[in-house]
Amino acid sequence: MTVGWLGTEQPYPQGPPDQELAQALLRLASTHRVRQTRGSHQCPFCTASFNDLGLGSAEIQVKASDGTVYAAPDLIAHYVAEHGYQPPAGFVAAVLAAAE
Repeated sequence: MTVGWLGTEQPYPQGPPDQELAQALLRLASTHRVRQTRGSHQCPFCTASFNDLGLGSAEIQVKASDGTVYAAPDLIAHYVAEHGYQPPAGFVAAVLAAAE
């Protein structure tokens, strides 16, 4: 299941930024990185740069306890921390479990 491909043309679930989730996603961006590309994507909502973090050019993949495999752009850490993105609960649980 894919989550976190956000764009300016579609609304997305928002709430208070979850810094614990954002930090877990940053850790997984180096340990659960898949589908690395040669180019990079920028945030569609702001002008933040991610070159120093190596974000914007791959996906994060995690497996939930029920067997669901989730894939998200590695920029999801930024979307959660800076834009209040609220991913689905199953994805959040899988990320927090994988980051332990």
